[in-house]
Amino acid sequence: MSDVNVQINFRPEQARLYSTAARFAVRVVHRRFGKTFQAIAELTADALTTQLGDWRGFYIAPTFKQAKRIAWDYIKQFTRDIPAIQFNEQELRVDFPNGARIQLLGAETYDSLRGQYADRVVLDEAQLIPSPAWKLVIRPMLADRNGRAVIQGTPAGRHNLLFELYEYARTQDDPDWSHHILTVHDTDVLSPNEVKAMQREMSDAEFQQELLCSFNAAIRGAYLAKEMQQAQEQGRITQVKYDSILDTVVSLDLGWSDLMVATFWQNAGTEHRAIYCRAYQHTKLSDMVRDWETLPFPVNHIILPHDGNVTDLSTGTTRKEIVEQASGVPVTIAPRCRQKHEAIEQVRHFLSHAWFDQEDTTTLVEALFGYRSDYDELRRVHKMTPLHSWESHYFDSVQTYVLGMHQAVSPNWGRLPSAFQPRSGRRFG
Repeated sequence: MSDVNVQINFRPEQARLYSTAARFAVRVVHRRFGKTFQAIAELTADALTTQLGDWRGFYIAPTFKQAKRIAWDYIKQFTRDIPAIQFNEQELRVDFPNGARIQLLGAETYDSLRGQYADRVVLDEAQLIPSPAWKLVIRPMLADRNGRAVIQGTPAGRHNLLFELYEYARTQDDPDWSHHILTVHDTDVLSPNEVKAMQREMSDAEFQQELLCSFNAAIRGAYLAKEMQQAQEQGRITQVKYDSILDTVVSLDLGWSDLMVATFWQNAGTEHRAIYCRAYQHTKLSDMVRDWETLPFPVNHIILPHDGNVTDLSTGTTRKEIVEQASGVPVTIAPRCRQKHEAIEQVRHFLSHAWFDQEDTTTLVEALFGYRSDYDELRRVHKMTPLHSWESHYFDSVQTYVLGMHQAVSPNWGRLPSAFQPRSGRRFG
């Protein structure tokens, strides 16, 4: 496409990031830096200059709505004058006349990317994207064509994908990875007077996080950060494997249309151990239960949320009946909590007795650290309701266990813990 001229002007800091990026570039930048503008510009430049007739680039935001709101106008702005360019508004896809393609996606449906390949990927606001999206789906997409990725965002605590990959790039001697961190004092994007005004208007934690790129600042509105931090400091996020003496209880968050989360627990005395966690997208209940047969431990009891007794009009059966038939083990319906804040308080109290396996419940731990209230940007106040995000599904699976555990785990109360040693056995029973 030598006859196409698209003018993109980078600021010096942006040009430096572009010129020094390794195959996998982690960029931690302050708010209002222009990272989305730069990401779309780089994708566009690669699409225009590629020699591959089937080049594929993806921009991935935490949600599809965010991708459309913050990036779609940019890509149309950059490419609208290209002859024969094609825009698909429904799929947020741009097809270039040389065969290249850029598509904007949301990480809430990352499983839909399985089986595709990618030459370049941008993960924007990576601190809000679940870690499995990168590890299980996006990174493998880049493997067969030696693809490249930019992982970028602004800090939101230390238990998320952005911090994890930034720490890897910073501490590992891996030539495929680069890392940069740019605070508001490292760029001239905002004037000194504007920075001072924002500092006056923001709390210290907000300023440290949003403009000084501190990973140590508290996550704004996080409900459970204190309790999870205590669990970490007290060594309760560690190696906690299946114990054959104890029953295994599964608690579920049942999403009607999107994500479902299953958390696997064992109870010993006052200890409640999360030994495993798995998420499912667009999966039938019966298929999810059958998937547990691949696990190296049996399931003895299942707890469903309060709507487990709702009848499916298309089948005439309840979710409880479907799970009972597929598993053959007792199924408990957790009582309904009248107010969400009451459930949050019960989970807070419960977390002082909870243990988490550091390998098999990583995403659950990440979600509990990040579970937070919704925020009204215009009024600059926290709403009374939680933010509906991928973290909320993991919280709800824990909530189901907390509300229903006394019926499901009572046979194990008072049993002494034994060595944490996994073994195979019957899947159910």
